[in-house]
Amino acid sequence: MRLITGDHPITAAAIAQELGMPVTSDQIISGARWDALSRKDQEKAVGERTIFARMTPENKVQIVQTLERSGRVCAMVGDGSNDAAAIRAATVGIGVVSHGSDPARVAADMVLIDGRIESLLPAILEGRQLWQRVQAAVSVLLGGNAGEVAFAIIGSAISGTSPLNTRQLLLVNMLTDALPAAALSVSKPRDPTSLDARGPDQRALWQAVGVRGATTAAAATAAWTMARFTGLPRRASTVGLVALVAAQLGQTLLDSHDWLVVLTALGSLAAMGTLISIPLVSQLLGCTPLGPVGWAQGLGSAAAATAAMAVLNRILDSTDAEPDPSDPSAPERSTRRHRARGRLPLHDLHEPHTPQQRIKLPQRHAQHRGNRRNQRIGQGVGRRHTLDGDPTTLLGGKPFVTERQMMVEKKARRGTSQREAVKKIREGETFVVNLPLVGQLEVPRPEQLAYYGGLAALAALELIDWPVALVIATGHVLASNHHNRLLEELGEAMEEA
Repeated sequence: MRLITGDHPITAAAIAQELGMPVTSDQIISGARWDALSRKDQEKAVGERTIFARMTPENKVQIVQTLERSGRVCAMVGDGSNDAAAIRAATVGIGVVSHGSDPARVAADMVLIDGRIESLLPAILEGRQLWQRVQAAVSVLLGGNAGEVAFAIIGSAISGTSPLNTRQLLLVNMLTDALPAAALSVSKPRDPTSLDARGPDQRALWQAVGVRGATTAAAATAAWTMARFTGLPRRASTVGLVALVAAQLGQTLLDSHDWLVVLTALGSLAAMGTLISIPLVSQLLGCTPLGPVGWAQGLGSAAAATAAMAVLNRILDSTDAEPDPSDPSAPERSTRRHRARGRLPLHDLHEPHTPQQRIKLPQRHAQHRGNRRNQRIGQGVGRRHTLDGDPTTLLGGKPFVTERQMMVEKKARRGTSQREAVKKIREGETFVVNLPLVGQLEVPRPEQLAYYGGLAALAALELIDWPVALVIATGHVLASNHHNRLLEELGEAMEEA
């Protein structure tokens, strides 16, 4: 986290300490020193310094652009006109509702309408939870299907025929794709603050797909190969089916221990066991009832594949955490990734400093700040207010705006802004069309209809499977409904306030 302000360095350091940021004198840089740096030194400064004081609007834009050039995803938070240009330049612009913050709100990608910057942390956690659910569901669908295709290719190359028939492949998709992926898309993480900060442009998703596909194919191939030497081809096909389904369900449980995911996995496994054990149904599917040895071969291979996936994920995570020696900013990004798996801090993600290393503030600094605050209150000399029950206060024979009057005015302006925000929220939640005979009809918004139509077109062209399109659409509907409920709760809270 970086604090960029136009205030004096001492004031900026005090604000940083109030936020809980460890501050030392060598982490503060002023606007004059920043302008004197070369482009290369500026890139080094944004990685080492945390407090940027006496910065002009142009300097703020330069800092944001320098952070972007160094490979960071930058989010700029501001509430004034001096922050608007930097908010626009950042990857994610965040405006904070306050008096006189119209330019910041217009330039921002998202707005904290309650005016509290601490609301940003729950918003970040909500976004990370959404991405974690999407990543888990997509890795289940793509990784599982990749493993099935690989198993079919390997089995065909060894025996000359596919180890699974069409009905068995459909059974695998029904038991491992639709229900488990839907359960993962709505499950909650055990510890939201432990979620990693990776985004959709990172390789974590493709690593998960590759590991899942490789371990799934290995489990099914191993079980099928063992069964070929101990029984008939139909029995080998059944053992391979058991290993294929059980491996994918076990890997799904590694992604989430939510009760809905566990129940879905156990239900799919029980359904598979029931279908295989009933002679008539098993024969219809091209399977045969298995004995203890067959079940041990299938489930044992699946358990080994699940354990191998857990080990590989740990190895890949530890590899990602190691910094690149040739990248000067790699140690800092490595520290951020490591701490993102622990707790999400409110202060900067640097190593803590001892109290002796922190900057020394003047003892009368707090008193000076209080005096300046009182002076700002008294800047309303010459303005006359006729508030009911609050007579005008005189200072030196002139009208003076008291602190109570300013609070009343601020509350009135805030109430007007809140009502306007609630109105906009209500308008954004629904999309109404007027039909000649029906009248007004609420329908999904055009962008939602276009999204669902695109999924249907991809499925119709057989670019993706219908179960995949259905799961993605279901996840989108659930996320949209959750978002609308949050907006409704927020609007009701603002109306009550």
